Amino acid sequence: MKVSTIDYKEFNRLCAALQELVRESAYDYDILIGIARAGVYVAEKFGVPEFYIIKSQRGGTAAKRGFINSILQKMPSFFNCFLRIAESRVLELKDAVCQPELKKVEIEDDLYSRLKEGGHRVLIVDDAVDSGRSLLSVVNAVRGVSQGNEIRTAVITVTRKKVLINPDYALFRDSTLLRFPWAADICDNSKKL
Repeated sequence: MKVSTIDYKEFNRLCAALQELVRESAYDYDILIGIARAGVYVAEKFGVPEFYIIKSQRGGTAAKRGFINSILQKMPSFFNCFLRIAESRVLELKDAVCQPELKKVEIEDDLYSRLKEGGHRVLIVDDAVDSGRSLLSVVNAVRGVSQGNEIRTAVITVTRKKVLINPDYALFRDSTLLRFPWAADICDNSKKL
């Protein structure tokens, strides 16, 4: 397992590469969904005029804000890499023991209406798959509206070997942990997407 820090320029490049991977497969989606929060950043980079947002945030993400952020930003990079790997392994062990439950996902009315029509090609994007719980929760919610839609998924990285759902498209499938530009443990959060 390795940790790589990417800046906004590299994030933009990775999003373009992910979009190209989808394009090369000839999957012509007509509904794009970004999983909040970071999947929205990915969806924005796909450059479509309209996309939808579905919220599905893992527990613990909100706890990393504020005071903890300021501490993490002052720590040496190697120490933050160690903490990231340790956190990932602890969460993986916890998921193996506790069997994580899928999340309740709410779909906004306008997206619900479109999905209910059926016949759509849906692409759901996120930054990373860790356990796969968020992605699977969203896929199941979208599929639950109508079986008549084709659904595919795309992420930048898959951080574990065993996940609840393997995305259709991914740039990294080698347990690479990416420290995205908005991460709590990155030193310079001042640049814009």
